[in-house]
Amino acid sequence: MILSEIVKNRIAELLEITLDVNSRKTEQIYARLIFVKFYSDMGFTTTRIGEMINKDHATVIYSRKVFEKEYLSGGYLKAIYDEFKRVPLFDTIDKSE
Repeated sequence: MILSEIVKNRIAELLEITLDVNSRKTEQIYARLIFVKFYSDMGFTTTRIGEMINKDHATVIYSRKVFEKEYLSGGYLKAIYDEFKRVPLFDTIDKSE
């Protein structure tokens, strides 16, 4: 399983959703924001992140700004992102595969 799939699965698990790139539901938006934040922190370019989620680089830039605003306001996104960061990704992989 490649890292982007592991990240997507972990985010979907935390938000209790099935990822849908085109949905405008709050949970789906938060999933994209967390994905963008994670890969931005890893040093990926906005173009590359956009390719992974089928969005353009401008959407990725905007998503980073929205993430920062929402995260600083506290609430649900902050709680989910903090939980995402708390558990190492590789601890969530099913090792029986």
